[in-house]
Amino acid sequence: MLLLNSLIPRKVAEAAIRSKGEFISQDVANLLWSNATMVITDKQLFLSIAPTAAKVIDSCTNQELSNIAWSYAVADVDAPTLFMIISSISVSEWKARLKLRKSSSSTSGICGRRKRSQIPGYQ
Repeated sequence: MLLLNSLIPRKVAEAAIRSKGEFISQDVANLLWSNATMVITDKQLFLSIAPTAAKVIDSCTNQELSNIAWSYAVADVDAPTLFMIISSISVSEWKARLKLRKSSSSTSGICGRRKRSQIPGYQ
């Protein structure tokens, strides 16, 4: 039984890596968060998902951004480009996002988007 349990996370990671091009921001955040909360540190998974996470960052909610950053920290996986993109969101933008979110009646949860082209140093 122990062998089966250790194979399940690896099979899930392999399937996620194969289909990562189909992921939306919520998929990325949920996958990383679930692995981190179970203390599954499949570095190959985290490294493979980093470019996908960077691509969907514009559509991330505040919660998804937080979950993605937290997950990489817990897994102790270095993803410099992804961290640069996340850290480039200024404090004032976070405040603006929170303010818009509080005043918005929208249920989409997406506000204050920033295009990657507006991020200094991102190409």
